[in-house]
Amino acid sequence: MTWHYSFGSFEWTIIGLIAICYLLYAVRLIHIAHKTGTNAYLAWIKLPIRGAYVALLIMAIMGPSKEQIKKEIKAVGKDIYIAVDLSQSMLAEDIQPSRLERVKKALEYVTSQLAADRIGLIIFSSQAFLQCPLTYDKRAINKYINSLEVDLVPKQGTDFEPAIRMALQKFKKEKKGSNKKRSDFMLIISDGEDFGESTAEALKSLKDEKVKLYTLGIGSRNGSRIPVPGRGYLRDKLGKEVITKLDDVALKSMAATADGKYFEISDQRNDGIRMVNAMKNEQGELRGTKQVDITSNLYFYPLMGALILILIDFTLSIRVFKFHL
Repeated sequence: MTWHYSFGSFEWTIIGLIAICYLLYAVRLIHIAHKTGTNAYLAWIKLPIRGAYVALLIMAIMGPSKEQIKKEIKAVGKDIYIAVDLSQSMLAEDIQPSRLERVKKALEYVTSQLAADRIGLIIFSSQAFLQCPLTYDKRAINKYINSLEVDLVPKQGTDFEPAIRMALQKFKKEKKGSNKKRSDFMLIISDGEDFGESTAEALKSLKDEKVKLYTLGIGSRNGSRIPVPGRGYLRDKLGKEVITKLDDVALKSMAATADGKYFEISDQRNDGIRMVNAMKNEQGELRGTKQVDITSNLYFYPLMGALILILIDFTLSIRVFKFHL
C-alpha cells in the first residue's frame, strides 16, 4: 500500500478541529443534563462511529493506492509541414467570412488535435517562405496562423512547386544523420488554381522521399469575385472582374500522385474533422520510450465506508433526555 499524500499538518488540523467541536458538543450536553437532572452518557454512543468515518475520510484524502505493474509508454509522432496559399484569390468570400479566415479556423482545429506531432508552416503564392519551423509549441504556431494575410507574399499567381521544394529541403535537413524511420507529411491548402510549370517534378521528388501529401481545397465550384480593399473587386487586363473557382481536379491529382488524400472545405462539404482523423490514423515515428508505474487507486473504498457510517449516524436516533409534563 502506498499513499499519494503523507500524514501531515493538514490532517492534524482536521482532527484537531473535529475534536474541539465534539468536546464543545459534549460540554454543552453535560451542562444541559446537569440542569435537567438527567444522564448524558448516551450521547457518547455515537463517538466510535463518528471517529471511524473521520478516520476513513482522512485515509481517502491521503490517496491510498496499490502499485501493480510497470508499463512502457511509447511517444509516437509525425512531422507535418502545412503550406498555405496566400494568393489574392484566398480573399474570395464564396466561403464565409472568406477563404482565408476559414483556413485559419481549420488550422487552429488541426493544431489542437495533433498535440503529439511537430508542425511547421510555409506560406506561398508564386514564391514560398518559411513562416514557422517544425515545433511542438502549438501556441507559437497558432500565433503565426492568426497573422496570415495575403500581403505577406508577392501578389502574383499560385505556384505549388516552391512550397513543395521548401518542405522537401526541410525534411531532408531533419533526416540528415538519422537512421530512424521517419513519418513526414505535407498538407497543402489552396483553391487549386496552379499556374506553375514544375509542380509535377516536385511531386515526384516528394514521392521519392516518401513524404505523404494531403491537399485541402478551399472555395466553391461556382466561384466568387476577389475583393480588393478600397478598389472594389480585382479585374483582369481587359477590365473584367476576375472570378476564382475551386479547382479540385488539380488538388486531387496532386494528392494521388504523392500517395495522399484530398479533402475539401466548400459550400457543399466540410472535411476538417475527417482530415484530422485521417492524419491521426497515419503511422507516426517512434520518438522515445519511458517506463511508468501503473497503480490502482484505492481511495474509493475508505470513502464509501465513510459515507455508509455517515448515513448510519444521521439515521440512528438516540434519545438522551426525557421530559415529563
